[in-house]
Amino acid sequence: MIAPRLAAGASILDVGSGGGAFLAVASAAGFSVTGLEPDSQRAALARSTYGVTVHETRLEDCTLPEASFQAVVAFCVIAHVESPLRFLQAAACLLQPGGLLFLHTPAADGLYKLVAAATYRGSLGRVGGPLRHQYMPWGHRYILGPRAMGAALEGAGFVTAEFSPYSNPAEITNRRFDARPAWQRLPLTGAVTAINAASRVSGRTNHLAVFAHRSGAVS
Repeated sequence: MIAPRLAAGASILDVGSGGGAFLAVASAAGFSVTGLEPDSQRAALARSTYGVTVHETRLEDCTLPEASFQAVVAFCVIAHVESPLRFLQAAACLLQPGGLLFLHTPAADGLYKLVAAATYRGSLGRVGGPLRHQYMPWGHRYILGPRAMGAALEGAGFVTAEFSPYSNPAEITNRRFDARPAWQRLPLTGAVTAINAASRVSGRTNHLAVFAHRSGAVS
């Protein structure tokens, strides 16, 4: 998804790099990789496991030189930040002119969120668990749709935004229910699997893959 859009050996900054899985894959593919991870334990795990460079900082506080990277990627990060616009401005600052930004984020019009919101309204607020699940367990602050995301990208100096629907496989999503007793786990996993399948058919997937380029000529 990302590699075909980059030149061989391109420099990539992974924001919120966690335990370093993406850094390891990208490095093995021949790219020059650097991670940002504010959690010191996860950053140390990435370094010790994969031998990659990881700085313990948020993107907004990063002091790396401007225009250091040909690509910035952030998997499920922008939904957690205090200010999406400030986050995107910081990404633009670290990208070379024409550089690629890739974001993976929950979709505002995803079928799961629409079903959760309808359930909440239909029950007059008595069934709020599915909707809260979009925000509370994962610390989501913002779930932006293409219109809001496009406006934020433009305000931060990005052009040629492209939005692609994406859903995590149900077997990954359903892992959150592993600790539940069977009488809860089975109907929950069944419902999530059905919603995931319907989301792909309807085009209202639960995540967005976002591609954009920093304005300016490619260096």
